Amino acid sequence: MSTLTNQPVDMLTSYMGVPPTLFYRALSMPPSPSDVKTLHDMRVACGWYLDRVPRWIQEVASNKRFLWFIHFGAPTYSPGGAIVTPQGPAIGMVSLYLENPEDPSLASYSATSRVEITSLF
Repeated sequence: MSTLTNQPVDMLTSYMGVPPTLFYRALSMPPSPSDVKTLHDMRVACGWYLDRVPRWIQEVASNKRFLWFIHFGAPTYSPGGAIVTPQGPAIGMVSLYLENPEDPSLASYSATSRVEITSLF
């Protein structure tokens, strides 16, 4: 509830001209059970590529793919500056595929510096 209007605030729209803060968090390596569950749940929700989650994790581990979770709000930090945790659940994901062996015209970073934006949720 907004303290100014006593009305629910839709987090997807700007409030008083200020867009919501988004935070991008990289998939941890090795992935935590929570991150694996989040990936699984997102793929089930969208109906696409659940079977590719293990491959994506291997590609992230071998630096062939970068994958980030998207959260509302700002993360919390430890005194040393390391990210501890986002303040809310992941609301989306995006990845960059560096080398697409099935179609190098989409991603072949080593040859063309081109990457593929994939796995949106």
